[in-house]
Amino acid sequence: MSTIEFKSLGKRFGAQAVLRDINLRIEEGELVVLVGPSGCGKTTLLRILAGLEPASQGQVLINGQDMTDALPRERGLAMVFQSYALYPHMTVRQNLSFGMRMRGTPKAVIEERLQRAVAILQLQELMDRRPGELSGGQCQRVAIGRAIVQQPGAFLFDEPLSNLDAELRLHLRLELIRLHRELRATMVCVTHDQVEAMTMADRIVVLRDGQIEQVGTPQALYDTPRNRFVAQFLGSPPMNIFSAAELPVPAGLAGPTPVSHWGIRPEHLEMCEAHDPQALTMHVLHIERLGSSDWLHGTVGSSAHRICLQATAGHRARAGQHLPVRPALQQVHLFGPHGLRLDSGPRAETSTPA
Repeated sequence: MSTIEFKSLGKRFGAQAVLRDINLRIEEGELVVLVGPSGCGKTTLLRILAGLEPASQGQVLINGQDMTDALPRERGLAMVFQSYALYPHMTVRQNLSFGMRMRGTPKAVIEERLQRAVAILQLQELMDRRPGELSGGQCQRVAIGRAIVQQPGAFLFDEPLSNLDAELRLHLRLELIRLHRELRATMVCVTHDQVEAMTMADRIVVLRDGQIEQVGTPQALYDTPRNRFVAQFLGSPPMNIFSAAELPVPAGLAGPTPVSHWGIRPEHLEMCEAHDPQALTMHVLHIERLGSSDWLHGTVGSSAHRICLQATAGHRARAGQHLPVRPALQQVHLFGPHGLRLDSGPRAETSTPA
């Protein structure tokens, strides 16, 4: 499997810079997920790695070798696209073997690789069907199988689950995790879904406006986001963020550095007594009932800041109620005037601030 490294990588489309000074190393066998809002540059970065898009500056290293200007076929990578890109007139067997047949791979080798991919992805019953006879999840499994038979140095996934319904997305997400474990393969995956990123990745790379905001393990980024953007991007529902000027920081937490905003995740808020010194009054607007727990949505403070609280099933809150709630003080996040995290504690690995 391959190591991958970007050094001072940049990309411009005319006068528009879409990637700026990307420095990142992906270790052999690592599953790295690129996340960020639409237009942040994550797919462009993946396409530059695959050789489908030229870099404007910087280097792409694969196993320590400069492959910045190498052709896609010279890079030893396999890419799985969002759109499956299967040949509609070919059977699954023909789709899986097409690339090998075009390269003149011996029949015995083709058959050996087919059997391995089919066993891993459980495609035995689909081999004689055409894409029009398959479900979306089955098509995506075939697309992944077509990558496996290439025996690449690394797998590249461009939003591989976004076209699937919720149940299939969960199933294939687990399949990709299992595939990574069995193949011990280097994988780079692009997604806009931060739940996929949190559950799949060894490390997450958060991008915004063409720059890396933070790199680290899912739990490290969740627990210690380096700025307000990462804090709100990772988490569903996102972290509650309040302006310190309009809603004061809970007593005892403000330090010598000025606090611009403070935040608390929904699961770190709890109902309390109205006389509690840390109590905030939440106006409950709506309750999402999820079975084992509920999400309470409402507002707090004179400026009606939006707030969300996670409550266990069986609580007595109701829409329209004014409810006293308090933050768990040890879970409060403090942010300075430039959005950077202020409070102390273990930090995730981070990139240079944007």
